[in-house]
Amino acid sequence: MTSGLHRKICFVLICGLPASGKTTLAFELKKRFSNEIRLVLHICYDDFLKEIESSELRDGDSSWKVRRQQILRSVENLVYAIQTGGKSLEKEEDNEFFAKFVAMVISKSPASDRLLFRNDDSNELRTFILLLDDNFYYRSMRNECVRLAERLRCGYVQIAIACPVDECLKRNRVRSREARVPDDVVQRMNETFEPPSEEETSTLVVSSNLDEETLDSLETILAKELDNPRSLRRDSDEVKDMEKAASRASNSASTIHAVDCYLRKCVSNEIRLSKPSALKANSARRAILKAVRSGELLFDGRLSGGDFYGAVSEMFRSYMS
Repeated sequence: MTSGLHRKICFVLICGLPASGKTTLAFELKKRFSNEIRLVLHICYDDFLKEIESSELRDGDSSWKVRRQQILRSVENLVYAIQTGGKSLEKEEDNEFFAKFVAMVISKSPASDRLLFRNDDSNELRTFILLLDDNFYYRSMRNECVRLAERLRCGYVQIAIACPVDECLKRNRVRSREARVPDDVVQRMNETFEPPSEEETSTLVVSSNLDEETLDSLETILAKELDNPRSLRRDSDEVKDMEKAASRASNSASTIHAVDCYLRKCVSNEIRLSKPSALKANSARRAILKAVRSGELLFDGRLSGGDFYGAVSEMFRSYMS
């Protein structure tokens, strides 16, 4: 019987405001990255938080915090079970919740029922991607997942969805009653959302719709994280310095990508209003991107919410005038 210690596992954390497109993105990633040797598991926090009353979401009620901790412990148990071929670490009081958790994960990936906990050679070469789908609006929430990935020696990638709060509110209002989030909760979350900082490595900032270039970038980051899983121990200060430098480069690329995504929307809207202005709109887009890349135009790092999109729109208008 094999030990399972060589199975590669990577967390892919998806964060953003309610109705920003996180679950839709998770479905796209699952379709894109699932294959014969890669099992993609979608873990949507809403599946386990939806019975918590919206009033408790507003007040940060302790039952909501306890449930989030239960989900995180279940993720840990799931990873251990994958590594050991079915064993788990759950505490007695978590048995019922973990059983519900696994049943929900399997229901979203029918093939996982027969592949998830196999303890034979066929699973030794299999990789597992765990999509963690939640708002994760505080940096501390994301850091908990990073620390878990480090402790379990899993890879870790995080994707932040840049979607204007007005668009999120619009989408939220056409959701089913059960899925809808109160407007004031969305607004408050937008005000308190802490966007990924340069210390948060392996981060991609994307729009709701992924293009092939972004998917290719994600594939590259995934491969790197699967081959070089996280570890709590850092070997030297030199390694830390290298990670910070890589993080700054990644953050810069994410900013450029976020600006480009929104500028494309601005160009598209301009063309709809006046086709003759297409050339000028595209020229404005290229000029702004060039200025951002050179450092002539700077952003404060807030890649979600109205402030960021308002700043980009204002730049676009000034270049068009």
